Amino acid sequence: MPALPAQLEGFLLIFFRVGALVIAAPWLGSRSIPAQLKIGLAAVISLVLFPVVDVRGLTFPTGLMPWVVAVGGEVLLGITLGLLVRFFFAAVSMAGGLMGLEVGLAMPSLFNPELEEQSSVLQMMADLLTLLVFLSVNAHHLLLRGLAHSFQVVPLLGWNFAGPSVESMVRLSGDLWQIALRVGAPLVAAQFLAKVILALLARAAPQMNVFMVGFPLQIGIGLLMLALMLPLLTSILEELFGHMGMQMAGMLQVLRR
Repeated sequence: MPALPAQLEGFLLIFFRVGALVIAAPWLGSRSIPAQLKIGLAAVISLVLFPVVDVRGLTFPTGLMPWVVAVGGEVLLGITLGLLVRFFFAAVSMAGGLMGLEVGLAMPSLFNPELEEQSSVLQMMADLLTLLVFLSVNAHHLLLRGLAHSFQVVPLLGWNFAGPSVESMVRLSGDLWQIALRVGAPLVAAQFLAKVILALLARAAPQMNVFMVGFPLQIGIGLLMLALMLPLLTSILEELFGHMGMQMAGMLQVLRR
C-alpha cells in the first residue's frame, strides 16, 4: 500500500469510525436514507472532529493487512457505539409490539423504515414517539458529544475488543426485555384485568357472546390506557436517554486499551 500523509491517514481512520456509527445509529442507518447522505454526513462530522483529534505520535500501519485490521477496529468501535443507542430504540419498539399484541392491533401493519419491515400500528407509533423524544431532549447532541469523547478515551488505534466489551453488550441487550416490560406494563396489566372480567362474565352469563363484546372492549381499554400513558412514556424515555451518556462512557472505558 503506498504511503499516505499522516494527516490523511488520521482523517481516514476518523472517517471510518464516524461512518460506522452513522450506519449503525437508529434511523440514520435505515436504507430509506440515501447512501450519499450518510457518506456526506460522516465526512462533515469527521472534518469537524479532525482538528480536535490528536494524531501526532501515532504509528500508522504500513502494509495492506495491518491497514485492514486498523480500519476494521475503528469500524467495530463505531458500530458498537451506534448499536448501544439503537438498543434504547429497540426496547421501546419491542414494548410497542407487545402492546399492539395485547390490544388486538397487531394485524394492521405499516412499513417501518427503522426496522425495514412491516410493523404494527402501535409499534410504529412507539418508534416515532421515541424519535421525537430523542430529538426534543437533545439526545442527538449527547450522541455527538459521546462520539467526540470517544477519541479522547479510546484514541485512534487504541481500541481493545476483549471479553469485558462483549459481556457489556450482551448484558445491555438483555436489559431490552426489562425496559420493554417497564414501558408496556401498565397497558398489559389493564388488558389482563379486562380478560379476567370477561372470563367472569362468561361464567356468569354463558349465553352472552364474550368474543363479540371482548374485542371492542379490549381495543377501547387499550386506547384509553395508551392516552393516559403518553406522559409516563415520555418521562421514561427522557430518563432512558439521560442514562445513554453514562452507558456510552462505561462502554468506552471497557473498549480502551
